[in-house]
Amino acid sequence: MTEPASADDEPIIEVEDFSFFYGSKQVLFNIGMTFETNRVTALIGPSGCGKSTLLRNINRMNDLVPDVRHQGISALTAPACMTRAWKSSPCASA
Repeated sequence: MTEPASADDEPIIEVEDFSFFYGSKQVLFNIGMTFETNRVTALIGPSGCGKSTLLRNINRMNDLVPDVRHQGISALTAPACMTRAWKSSPCASA
């Protein structure tokens, strides 16, 4: 059985007061959530509620799409295996 996330767990992704717009149409409204390190997070909701839109923004897939903009913060904390010294990190042997 899995233990619940504790307050000491470091977040790997943080989204704070995040809104997203296609042109003048706002499609995400003030999203705030934290994805904890070593935890599974599921985004659940009906079709068209913004799950994929949020994930595309976290993955920066909308950066080159014309006439889109966002407000707020979406931050990724890179683990040691994603830094320049990745070969010497503990992730390299996994």
